[in-house]
Amino acid sequence: MSDQKIIQTIRAYAEKDVPDLKTRIKENPRFMQTKRPSIFERILQRPVPVFSAFSFALILIFLFITNIPQEIQASSSLYMEINPSIQIDLDEEDKVLTILALNTDGEALILDLNNLKGEDVLTAIDEIIGTAIAKGYLDSERPVVLFDVLSDNEERRDAVTARIESRIPDIAAQRLPNLDMVRGNAQSRPDDVPNDIEPGMMMRRNLINQVLDLYPDEYTYDQLSELSVVELRRIIRGDGPPSNPGENGPPSNIPPR
Repeated sequence: MSDQKIIQTIRAYAEKDVPDLKTRIKENPRFMQTKRPSIFERILQRPVPVFSAFSFALILIFLFITNIPQEIQASSSLYMEINPSIQIDLDEEDKVLTILALNTDGEALILDLNNLKGEDVLTAIDEIIGTAIAKGYLDSERPVVLFDVLSDNEERRDAVTARIESRIPDIAAQRLPNLDMVRGNAQSRPDDVPNDIEPGMMMRRNLINQVLDLYPDEYTYDQLSELSVVELRRIIRGDGPPSNPGENGPPSNIPPR
């Protein structure tokens, strides 16, 4: 056998007998790396603890959201013009959300009211009229209250108005026998030029326009603007013009139509 053949034979045997150290190291437990399971695999391995924690987190989120104070939107608003002008915002159950003053006398009236938030609208009206009488805004010589209900929901508006009108005789009997609580018009008339005046003033303005519609040749807007709501109501009822215009209340100071 030649030397070259002997060398090739030795090399072949050597390649077969040399250990694969890299493979042996990988197979040795000391050097094996543990594969970290995925989140999905871990959930499958321990479903109960994971879903319990998830449910608990959802409950916490729900409690947090439900305990955040939510502003309740008014379903309707009642406007009362005595001479104090006030706005009463109501929820869908006719409960008071807020009472707002629309003029200085309205602020003075609200200061003497009990806390009416959450009370029924009829309870609030009775309280307001009683306080207005006590403060001298209403009496037998000045018994007029204008009111109107505004709402984007026509059925809700009509329902609140009907409840108020049905209760007026009882309120009058208890508070002021000659109480003249009449529905005004707190919205602009179709022939009006749109303008930004609050609903209490709008009711006075429309009351003046009602007189002008009845007596177009007897009065001017400027003359009627000096009259109180009481005097305007007397003209509409046919009691004649007042002898001393404006004596039962301040001029309305509202823009002409």
